[in-house]
Amino acid sequence: MLEPTQLEKPELEARVPAPPINPSPSPAARVERAARPAPTELTLESGRSNAPAEDPFALAMTAGLGALDRGEFGAARDSFLEARRHQADSTVVLDGLERAETGLRQASILELKRRADLHLEQEEWKQAEGLFAQVLALDPVVEFALEGHLYSRQRADLAASLEGHTARPERLSSTAVLAEATATLVEAEAVEGAGPRHLEQHRRLAQLVASYSQPVQAHLLSNNETEVTVYQVGRLGAFESRQIELRPGRYTVVGSRTGYRDIRLSLVVEPGVTPPPLVVSCEEEI
Repeated sequence: MLEPTQLEKPELEARVPAPPINPSPSPAARVERAARPAPTELTLESGRSNAPAEDPFALAMTAGLGALDRGEFGAARDSFLEARRHQADSTVVLDGLERAETGLRQASILELKRRADLHLEQEEWKQAEGLFAQVLALDPVVEFALEGHLYSRQRADLAASLEGHTARPERLSSTAVLAEATATLVEAEAVEGAGPRHLEQHRRLAQLVASYSQPVQAHLLSNNETEVTVYQVGRLGAFESRQIELRPGRYTVVGSRTGYRDIRLSLVVEPGVTPPPLVVSCEEEI
C-alpha cells in the first residue's frame, strides 16, 4: 500500500524527439555522400536519379528517400528493403532503413501515449499502465512513459483497495481490516484532481468505515447462573440482563453452567441496527 502522502498526477508530456525527417544536412545529402563509393551515384535533389531509369536500386532508393521526407516511414522502409535486395551491403540502404525504423518507432510511441492519456482521463488505470509498458518496451528511457507507468500502477492499486473493501463490507468488523480501510481513505483523500469514479469509490468506503466504526447497543438475557462469554469481547460472567456495545459484525456467544450442557449462539450486529435481545441460558441438564 502507498504511503498516505499526496499522490500527484505527473505531467505526462510527450518528450519524444520528432523523427529526423529533415535534419541538417538533409537525409538526401547524407545518403548521397554515403553513396559516393557505390557503382551508381544518386543525385537525390527533387527525388530524381541520374542513374538509368531501369536501375532498380536507384529507383528504390529515390522512392525511399522521398517517403522519408514526407514522413511515410512504412513506405520508406519497404523501399529500402527493396533496395537491399539489389545491394545487400550498401551503407546507404542501412542508413535509410535505420531512419525509417526510427520514424516508425517514434510514431508508435506517440500513438501509444495518445491512447494511454485517454485511459487516464477515464480512470482506467490498468489499461493505461499496460500502454505505458508498451512504450517502455520500445524505448525504456522515455520519461513520460516512466512517470505514467508508475502513476497508473499506483492509482490501479489504490482503486483496487477501495473497491475491495467496499465489495466485502463484513470484513470491516475486524479491527485490523477497519484500520486498513481507514488508511486507504487517508491515501485516497490525498489524490489531486480526483475524477468522478475515484470520488464515488471514496464516498462509498467512507460511509462503510463510519458505519462499522460506530458501536451498536446489544441486549443479552440470562438466568443469573450461566457464565456468558462473547468471543472477541471477553467473559461477561453470570447475569440476568446485560447491555453491551458491539461494533457491527458477527459474534459467537457461549454459555456454560456446571451440570448443564454448554450452548453456543451467534449474534449478528448490523451497522446502525439494534439486534433483538439474545437469551443465553444453559437449561439442559447433563
